[in-house]
Amino acid sequence: MPAYRISAAGSGARLMRQVRPEPWLIFKFCLRRGLNEWYFILTKDHFGVSAATTAEALSRDIPFDQAVHMSSAVTVLPARACDCHVHVFCPERYPYDADRAYTPAVAPVQALRQWQSSLGVERAVLVQPSCYGLDNRAMCEALRTLGVTRARGVAVVDPATVSDSELDSLQDHGVRGVRLNFHVHAATDPSVLIQRFRAVADRIGGRGWHVQLHVDSQALALLAPVLRNADMTVVLDHFGGGAASMKTLASLLPCRHVWMKLSAPYRVSQVAEYADLAPMVRQCLEIAPDRLVWASDWPHTGGNGQRKGTVTKIEPFREVDVMATLTLLREWVSDTQQFNALMVDNPGRLYGFEI
Repeated sequence: MPAYRISAAGSGARLMRQVRPEPWLIFKFCLRRGLNEWYFILTKDHFGVSAATTAEALSRDIPFDQAVHMSSAVTVLPARACDCHVHVFCPERYPYDADRAYTPAVAPVQALRQWQSSLGVERAVLVQPSCYGLDNRAMCEALRTLGVTRARGVAVVDPATVSDSELDSLQDHGVRGVRLNFHVHAATDPSVLIQRFRAVADRIGGRGWHVQLHVDSQALALLAPVLRNADMTVVLDHFGGGAASMKTLASLLPCRHVWMKLSAPYRVSQVAEYADLAPMVRQCLEIAPDRLVWASDWPHTGGNGQRKGTVTKIEPFREVDVMATLTLLREWVSDTQQFNALMVDNPGRLYGFEI
């Protein structure tokens, strides 16, 4: 049977292509117990073809480029460490949205669990990816699999149409926030940004949930006056847009309801070893050490914002050395107590885990 193998022996991990995929073959995950190896077996009719996903796309190579990749660098994480931003992709059970901007490869919850084990992470926050639109079922199934003691979720909903019962069900599954992605759904008109934020905030108000924002530095600056006065928790994705956002962040992070994820540095920095983020992280630690959390952004989707091309092409995941980025983060956050808070205490309070 055609197969890809990810060898995770020792501290490194690499993908080895064994056989070129044949048409209409895609990944099916299985774990060989007792061996520290992953096998992604390609089987027919596993993807779940939507109107926007054609035979032409599935007849090409199906890239799963090193969703597990770690260097020999080692940063020991504390017990109950939480990865506050991961995704799962299970198109064989839950087809992607027809209006999506990209088509990612497969990343099932079983792969997430094994990857967490390799890294030493016990808890995770699953974030609804844009390619699923408003269909949160794949995320909810993963939340059920991981369990309420180990996982929380951030959903995507339409505030104009989502029902109270749907929100109740999401909460029962472990959802504690709603995401607004202003990279995929681009907007530069301040009135549009503000309207979208307020619509979601008003709809989920009273549940103790938060609004999670994926914004660039320009959109964050436009939203800042409203965010400062928000009466609910606001969480900023991916360094709040990066070093270019620091002036805005300096005005937002003093607000006790504003949090930020130190996540996906490759999305906001092109500088070697993300050197432009180091002073930013240290400044944010001075302002809000108890409202910063860490996240890996696993399995590291390839694009950022508006993709070019067609959704009939399956987009490979990035090769990201997460252990190396954790080592950098540990250098930036030199105080052990602060680092442990970043990994355990802060996520515990934000997402309602037992600390």
